[in-house]
Amino acid sequence: MFNPMICSKLPEGFENLAKETPSITMLTFPIAAMVVVILLAVILTVIIAKKHKPVPICTFAGVSIFMLFNFFLVMILTMFIPRTSIALYIILSALMSTLVPFMGRMIVIKVFSRQQNTFCSHISYGVGIMDMKALVSLLTFLIPITNYHQLNKYGVEYFFTAEDTAEMALARAENFRDILSYDYSQYMFVMLMVIGVMLYSVSVSVPLYAAFTGQKGKFWYGFAFGMGFLVNVAECLYNNEMFVIPAVIFMLVVAIATAVISFKLYKTLDIEKEEKVVVQKEDIAKNAHVRIPKFKDLDKL
Repeated sequence: MFNPMICSKLPEGFENLAKETPSITMLTFPIAAMVVVILLAVILTVIIAKKHKPVPICTFAGVSIFMLFNFFLVMILTMFIPRTSIALYIILSALMSTLVPFMGRMIVIKVFSRQQNTFCSHISYGVGIMDMKALVSLLTFLIPITNYHQLNKYGVEYFFTAEDTAEMALARAENFRDILSYDYSQYMFVMLMVIGVMLYSVSVSVPLYAAFTGQKGKFWYGFAFGMGFLVNVAECLYNNEMFVIPAVIFMLVVAIATAVISFKLYKTLDIEKEEKVVVQKEDIAKNAHVRIPKFKDLDKL
């Protein structure tokens, strides 16, 4: 039972809502979404690794790009964007969320270009970013799964004690009401948004490689930046609960379009010739360490 001293401070109808426990459906949706994201990340990583030899240092660099530029810097910088106009806020947030990671990725590519400037290295950056996005998104699903499990196991009353102040009880009640009344279909939308970002992150490696190596024109930098901006516009619209379903559809359309165009561009690049040259250089480097017998040692052969 709830503490009688705080019952009057709880939201209206909360006691009836608290008698409910999360259904199996509410638990199934975030678990299913989490599994789909993990499977997609693993499948794409394995497919790319089988086709092109991964470069571990570049994959780690991709992880670092995501954590430093896509996550921390964007999160900090967007805090300074004024919210006087929601439309202006979304545009500026999307621009910031595109510009900072794009510049960070190009800086890393430039720094590593002397030692790692092959297609394998460029696609490894994308794989690192994609996999890190998948891992970070798991928190979105793990937190509600944990909450649902605790509510099913203990019940809502367990989390309220006689020592709670009215303010503490009210804050906790609002949190539980949000959890119990949450539209579980939203987890599917979150999953689709994450998949869109993952597809963009890895497929955009192709135009960036083509432009950076000079195989194609600088136009492809603009293509990568422009599609990234559209992806972030969709994500900002969704995060601000504006046009939720259209934002999800728009995200998937942009991500799939980026993947298709990048794949067609990939078919026009001379990647196999480049990889053969890399293998030849590696063989030469290995053979350079083989000791050549001296003439005086010929009788020992």
